[in-house]
Amino acid sequence: MAYTPTKSEVDKAKEIAVASAEWFEYTTGKMNTSKIGQCGDYALRFVLEFNRFVGKNVARLVVANNPIESGTYRVGEKVNVKKLGFNGFASGASGFLIWDNQLYLYHPIIGAYQIFLVKAWTPKKHFGVDMLDKRQVHVWASVGKISVDPTYYDLWPDRFSTPLGKDE
Repeated sequence: MAYTPTKSEVDKAKEIAVASAEWFEYTTGKMNTSKIGQCGDYALRFVLEFNRFVGKNVARLVVANNPIESGTYRVGEKVNVKKLGFNGFASGASGFLIWDNQLYLYHPIIGAYQIFLVKAWTPKKHFGVDMLDKRQVHVWASVGKISVDPTYYDLWPDRFSTPLGKDE
């Protein structure tokens, strides 16, 4: 059964999403500080902060049209990927890492977190954007049925006045 956040948790989700949007400078290139990232990094920061706030692992990553299966993912523990023998992507960017049959979301400064597929799916629409269009490659977060997208909110504030929305 899906988690249903309280009103105060929804308010806190918005606060954390706005803070995540303000934290990052968006890039798909080399990331040499923890304040440079792309959509998966924005979403991961939100998930970690929200879960820390509620004291439960209830916020999820939502992945669409990426190199891994589209769906909802639970974020696990931070992993020292250097101990696994992985020394980062040649591009210096963040991304999904499949290593020894395990999935990770990796950032060269923030680190890597293991992720686990909870439900395979692709929403028809995310904040009104057609996600069935395979060119719409994106990662965001969710808390229960509430979609949380700090990246859209950061990059296109004229189109997305709030980081909270819904998926269809």
